[in-house]
Amino acid sequence: MPLVISSRRRAAGPALHRAGRLGAALLLACALSTTASRASAQGLPLVRDAEIEFHVRAWSDPVFAAAGLDPRSVELYLVNEATINAFVAAGQNIFINTGLIVRAGSPDALVGVIAHEAGHIAAGHLVRTREAAEKAMITGLATTLITIGASALGGGDDALSLGAAGISLGENIANRVFLQHSRTAEYAADVAALQYLAAVGRPARPLVELLMALQVKEQTLENLDPYARTHPLTQERIQQILDWTRGEPEPESAARVAEQATYDRIVAKIVAFTDPPEQTLRRYRVDDSIAGRYARAIAHYRKSDLPAALAGLDGLLAQSPDDHYFHELRGQILLENGRVAEASDSYRRAADLAPEAALIVVGFAQAELETGNDSSLAEVTAVLERVLDLEPANAKAWRLLAVAHGRAGKDGLAMLATAEHALLRGRAADARRFAERALKNLPTGSPAFQRAEDIGQLLRETSGDARR
Repeated sequence: MPLVISSRRRAAGPALHRAGRLGAALLLACALSTTASRASAQGLPLVRDAEIEFHVRAWSDPVFAAAGLDPRSVELYLVNEATINAFVAAGQNIFINTGLIVRAGSPDALVGVIAHEAGHIAAGHLVRTREAAEKAMITGLATTLITIGASALGGGDDALSLGAAGISLGENIANRVFLQHSRTAEYAADVAALQYLAAVGRPARPLVELLMALQVKEQTLENLDPYARTHPLTQERIQQILDWTRGEPEPESAARVAEQATYDRIVAKIVAFTDPPEQTLRRYRVDDSIAGRYARAIAHYRKSDLPAALAGLDGLLAQSPDDHYFHELRGQILLENGRVAEASDSYRRAADLAPEAALIVVGFAQAELETGNDSSLAEVTAVLERVLDLEPANAKAWRLLAVAHGRAGKDGLAMLATAEHALLRGRAADARRFAERALKNLPTGSPAFQRAEDIGQLLRETSGDARR
């Protein structure tokens, strides 16, 4: 679904959902959990969009393989931030700002940044960063203690001022020790990225334009201390790429033209969903490409101009009748405007075309439940269970499954699904209460009964009152 607020794992269809952020501060990244719910708790505005996720994943997986990583073990998260940024957190989780996608200019530049992050993962930089932070703290503490000790020998007011200076000096040295490690890690990730791009046949030169955009911002900072940075100087990074790519041919093919068109469409979607609608309509006023028409349809939808939005989408569908992302967006627009039966038809078409696209299938389930047609409860239950096989942490799917089971009179399963939803949302007391209710309504020893027991036991242990 193109714009929804939800939990996060992996999918393949259109839908901006809300939920996390990134930055140069690796210490924050180290503290993040591997789950989107924990990232959301950190205040990161994570967004879901199956179309964007699908294509970014398809572009990135070869790079992960080149880095010696199992692509299935690397999670990608979209962050609704306009800044040019990406980062790795808590293992093999890569967070990508929507601003980076928009400003990258090409799939090659975007994949180049992702290759850099893959370099951090492959080299184990998160673990080493924690070790470097500890080392920096120890170094700074030692400096502080030595200086304070020297001041104590002197005594008097001068000793107090010298002691304060010692604390400041210790902090400064600790910072520089850590930042030196960070710059070294960033340089290594840059080199690794260039190697991965070469291995998968992607040009690295498009990264130069992206770095030049960063350099412009960097040049606005006066008296920039090269030793007070987490990354090498941007000019150094640009020169490294230029040296590496000297003589690199610029690949041209129909596939690359098509890939760029897909990238342009993704950018148009992000812009249309995040910028003011009038601004989007001005930006794409005379653009009759698929990307431009897509952006205008979304902008009209956000302006609540239903006829214009549907006319734009119907025109796109006339040209591409099997595009499940267009069908999905049409379903969302109709559902949000109360045309539930039509919405269900559009979502069904999208789900038929992309049965593995979890977000699309969830949209169909929601629309079908809202029709009130209980004759389809078995079908809805089956598709939601398939979604949860793909995305066990999809909280919305658990909520809808609870509704479907409840309407079918399966109270025990409805309560268990509600407990799963509460667990994912961080509502431990609710999860425990519904798991205990489920146990009273489920056949003893059944898989669902055992799962309810597991949830109750887990929450008793985490609350400290497990029975011994």
